[in-house]
Amino acid sequence: MSLFNRAQLFGQLIALPTLLFTLLFSLFYVAGYDFSVAGFYYRLEGGHWALQQHWLLQDVLHSSARQLNTLMVMAVLVICIWRQLTASDQRRASCILLLSLLLSFGLVALIKKALPAACPWDLQAFGGVQPFNWLWHSPAPGAVLGQCFPAGHASAGFGWLALYFYWRDSSAARAKTALFGALLLGTGLGLVQQLRGAHFISHDITSAWLCWCCCSFIYAFMADLPGQNATQSSLREGYV
Repeated sequence: MSLFNRAQLFGQLIALPTLLFTLLFSLFYVAGYDFSVAGFYYRLEGGHWALQQHWLLQDVLHSSARQLNTLMVMAVLVICIWRQLTASDQRRASCILLLSLLLSFGLVALIKKALPAACPWDLQAFGGVQPFNWLWHSPAPGAVLGQCFPAGHASAGFGWLALYFYWRDSSAARAKTALFGALLLGTGLGLVQQLRGAHFISHDITSAWLCWCCCSFIYAFMADLPGQNATQSSLREGYV
């Protein structure tokens, strides 16, 4: 498959998700429904983030979940190295899975550092001291903003959308299960942080879209796509 065709495939994979992301981001971030949902949680917890330090959310579903995710990525790394050394027929697929995970987590972390944004618990509207600042505006002098956009914790779930592409060409059932599983996991981890006051819904939506784009990119430009071998054989035969 030519580079142009792979670029077309990448475009096809992200077209609909990007449209959905744009609509949801506009609804929650631009139209302000982020504040409506966060305000609901804030009032539900008694006018303060009562669950911010709760052992289940902080220690188990945040800290321990992050550690588990790190261990899972390390396991993928070991499997990938093993398959390279043993000349497994899953070498390419394993590399795609590993690179998709690393790119997803890495890009989200990079953007978090490049676009400092306050968490809900930092904002005046939710008991904090910082005024709200749009992402495209420069922060006020002296403002101390957190690194809360996009959502890093939710990406620990959404990054595993990579498993959808891992099985996309070999098992439709497993790919579908991986797709919904990663979306459910990312949404659940995102909800944990929303309840703690750490993120808005738009932060999670952005992480989901970024992870999907990263996985789509790696798959479109690295996968041994169906029909590719036949095309290459035909080209070779034409030169004989």
